[in-house]
Amino acid sequence: MARQEIVIKLYSPHCDKCRAKAIQIAATANDKLMLLMGDVSFDFRKEETIVLDCINGINLKEKSSSKDDTIRAKNPQVVKIINLVGAEEKRVWKEKKIMRARKEQKIMHYSSNHDILLVGEGDFSFAACLARAFGSAPHIVATSLDSRVSLERKYSRASINLKELEDRGCTVLHGVNAHTMSKHPSLILKSFDCIVFNFPRAGFFYKEHDLQQIKIHQKLVKGFLKSASSMLSYNGQVHITHKTAYPFSAWDIVGLAKEVGLYLLDEDEFMPLRYPGYVNKRGDGHHCDKSFPIGSCSTYKFTKLRRGLLIS
Repeated sequence: MARQEIVIKLYSPHCDKCRAKAIQIAATANDKLMLLMGDVSFDFRKEETIVLDCINGINLKEKSSSKDDTIRAKNPQVVKIINLVGAEEKRVWKEKKIMRARKEQKIMHYSSNHDILLVGEGDFSFAACLARAFGSAPHIVATSLDSRVSLERKYSRASINLKELEDRGCTVLHGVNAHTMSKHPSLILKSFDCIVFNFPRAGFFYKEHDLQQIKIHQKLVKGFLKSASSMLSYNGQVHITHKTAYPFSAWDIVGLAKEVGLYLLDEDEFMPLRYPGYVNKRGDGHHCDKSFPIGSCSTYKFTKLRRGLLIS
């Protein structure tokens, strides 16, 4: 039986078009139409060379090898066909490979490879913490409701943190309302892997345990969740860090999320010491630059997909 080895380098292993092209190449080698008997299973989760054994043009058995970085084939015509695989797909694949080659930096739930939106930043110390952990911050957008002038007046380290963020490539936006942020000119076309709001508060009009005050806070949180849900990438997450003791537990953040189509994926204990340099701020009144005791608190992680439907 005639036997030939065809080595096909897939430029974009996750691309359906590229996969179809690979099978087409194998099927038309030597200008002869080959019949593919049964299904051919590839592992497209890794960039690797796919080695196909074609025996008599009928059976196609798949093996895989990651040794070769170049395209090889015993039949020159096959090489020629392979080189015709979309130049654009090749360019995209190379760019992704370069990105993956850069060492990923992580701090807790957050990765330098994530597109992250930070909402309601106080003195921007949380954003600066992430930027320092990553080394740079081109994938972070940090926002505040206050103007820059107001921030620098309220917080002693705001100017320092903002300067550091800008030096590290972070996008900083002011005057961003958590309810309408999805319509903000600088955000309307963006999607994010993670949208974070730490200790949301709507101001103080009544005592914390007063039902009216709780409803005011709930209105803020629900509006944020609704806006954030429309800005998530596929499998993206919304994170809210919040106190868990009463009366804060009465906000029912998990219930508010369900009302806008978000579901609790996980709940992790929040420990400020895990975020070097981060200092929570009161934000209002004469003591706006002071921190407040957080006691027991958690980071709630929400997603648009139910747990059973999540794809890893």
